[in-house]
Amino acid sequence: MHCSSHNRGISYFVIGMVVLLGLGTVIAQSGPGDASDKQTTQTQQTSNTQSQAQLPASAGTLEADKQEFSFGDIPIYGGKVSTNFTLTNSGTGPVLLKSITTSCMCTQATIDGKTFGMHINSTADITLQPKESKTMTVTFDPLAHGDTGTGPITRTISILTDSTATPAYQFKITGDVVKP
Repeated sequence: MHCSSHNRGISYFVIGMVVLLGLGTVIAQSGPGDASDKQTTQTQQTSNTQSQAQLPASAGTLEADKQEFSFGDIPIYGGKVSTNFTLTNSGTGPVLLKSITTSCMCTQATIDGKTFGMHINSTADITLQPKESKTMTVTFDPLAHGDTGTGPITRTISILTDSTATPAYQFKITGDVVKP
């Protein structure tokens, strides 16, 4: 029922792709044996990193009505189950939800009609103005792991923001997938 070995495989794959794509970019930009182009590329990358680090942080603060929800017993053939989390910006400035991910493919989160998961659409780009609230619906599919995937579950939903007060926020759903 747990996705830890699946998560490790995906993580290694993603890290490998980032390394390969990064090397491909440097090789494509610099060309074979062209040291001056390599220097230019490194200078541009350093400049981009410095300008990203200087972006102003938000005075917004993300809060939620709850951070954890238990479904209790979840019948495996009963269909998907959902719960809502209310997200509120209690700060004085806007807060940007930069990315939203779930810990397993069996779980999805939806805000403003945008769906996020383990493998889908992690870039959120959703802004909450001061005192604004939005509903995040979290859905768990008990059959996502097949009809033998019974037992206790714990899944997390992670949100990264531009807020200095709440740069990361995590939610948890739990339950017990049971057969009739």
